[in-house]
Amino acid sequence: LNGILGFAQLLASDERKPLLPEQRARLQRIEDAGWHLLALINDLLDLSRIESGSLTLNIENVDLDEASTEVISLLAQSAAESGVEVSLVKRIGRPNCARVDSLRMRQVLTNLLSNAIKYNRYGGTVAIGAFDPRPGFVGLSVRDTGLGMTPVQLEHLFQPFNRLGRETSDAQGTGIGLVIAKGLVEQMGGTISVESTAGVGTEFRVLLPAAKRVAPFKESTKKPHTTELRKGKGTILNSGTGYLLYALMDTIVDNYFPMLEETGEFLDDLE
Repeated sequence: LNGILGFAQLLASDERKPLLPEQRARLQRIEDAGWHLLALINDLLDLSRIESGSLTLNIENVDLDEASTEVISLLAQSAAESGVEVSLVKRIGRPNCARVDSLRMRQVLTNLLSNAIKYNRYGGTVAIGAFDPRPGFVGLSVRDTGLGMTPVQLEHLFQPFNRLGRETSDAQGTGIGLVIAKGLVEQMGGTISVESTAGVGTEFRVLLPAAKRVAPFKESTKKPHTTELRKGKGTILNSGTGYLLYALMDTIVDNYFPMLEETGEFLDDLE
């Protein structure tokens, strides 16, 4: 799959042999389908790890406002294309910090926010904010003015592969994103709940263990590492296995790094 996506991107970006408009449109369909399949594979792997209890977490103090800001920025284009306004409501002087896995927390936020955008209406809104839970926990809410859900749909909300009757809608999905989000939150010691009204909107509430103490931010004193390509000899180590990935790397070098000399060596194993 990496090879399919890689060669599709190379074909699309080849300025020496540009594609015709109809060819580019067909190639875009291949790439879109590839990314959708990759997302499905990653979701299935996550779901398998959660259900088997083999998910590895790196628990640390995470600023939920900062994480929310990053996710909002990541989905800004999707929100703009859907005509949905996304906002973050911060509480001045009251940090909203939790003891969670930073990467997985962003995964949960991405899922909740992308759904709130996807199943919203043009001109709708999404608001991420905080609420006061019981002692020892912090609360995060994602509230939208979208399609909402009926009581019957809410009963089946966290069932794998159940898209609640929206399989024929334009919004792509696998039906397991919320199942994974719920599993991740519970693995990190929290809970997730939902309230929804059809035609009005939906609010998800996430309860997470609070960070007891947040260490002050220290600016790094290390100088950033920079690499400059110069004409002459160089080496690119491709640690991937299989001829397809080797061929992909070979094409990338030919197209974008012609100054590098190729040895023609292919290493099957790397110790």
